[in-house]
Amino acid sequence: MQKTSFQDGTLYLDKAIDDAGFLPNIKAREQMRASVEANYSGQYLSAVLREVVNAHAHMLVKKSTVPVAQPTAAQNTEAINKHVQEVIRQLSVEFPDVNFLTSATNNKILGEFVDSQGGNITMVAMRTAVRLMHNLLEKNPPPPLPPVPEPEPPKEVLRVLSDGTTQLPLECSEWEIQQASKPQLKDWLRRKDGAKYGGFDGRL
Repeated sequence: MQKTSFQDGTLYLDKAIDDAGFLPNIKAREQMRASVEANYSGQYLSAVLREVVNAHAHMLVKKSTVPVAQPTAAQNTEAINKHVQEVIRQLSVEFPDVNFLTSATNNKILGEFVDSQGGNITMVAMRTAVRLMHNLLEKNPPPPLPPVPEPEPPKEVLRVLSDGTTQLPLECSEWEIQQASKPQLKDWLRRKDGAKYGGFDGRL
């Protein structure tokens, strides 16, 4: 009678352990093999395997009977959306000139490329797509230029009048007017009228 090979014996024992509802256990399997070889002349028959597994059940652990909860379609969709959003966020940092958020053209170009590469939206695939298709992708509008500051009005240059006093500023306070000398006041009124009618009289 042909002796069962070591490899075939391993397969028979693993299948018997699995069929009995136990998890694989190398140590238990080797003791079962020794039992088959010593007590059953190395015959790995179904009845022998069942008896050997039962005899070594104390060394084995039963498989869990609690079914593993499978993610729902909604959970899968949410996970995919989060992954895509994270990829787009990273791409927006690396390629700030490309419109990833609102361009239907870019979605089509990048989607077709990813589909041609197997359909997996990974950072590597999307980065490669953007680099290869960069010239075809719609770009974000350039940022607006900062507003040009309005030039400050020229500062009024005040001159010394004939009486040695200095001209009053055109925009002066009531107190300054009351304290002004006659030449100052006369000069101020002349300049004020000139500014009012669009001219400027700078005579002293």
